[in-house]
Amino acid sequence: VEKGKPAPDGYLLALRRLNETEENKISPSECVVIEDSRWGLEAAIKAGMHTVAVTNSYKPEELKMAEKIVQRLDTVSIESLKRLCE
Repeated sequence: VEKGKPAPDGYLLALRRLNETEENKISPSECVVIEDSRWGLEAAIKAGMHTVAVTNSYKPEELKMAEKIVQRLDTVSIESLKRLCE
């Protein structure tokens, strides 16, 4: 990609490539990005995608722009990710 995070280019490119092979196209609002950095969250939000932050690298208050903040990924269920997209 030409621009890295916090630009949304990487996420949008990945979605475009997914949609090249998908019969039913996926919109950004149907995507959930799991990130551990502020720049990654900012990129996902700019791309119009939902966000989950994992507090590996930053404190929760530094990742407050995420829709959901967790300490560990094993606490996140598929159902909770689906609810973000509703």
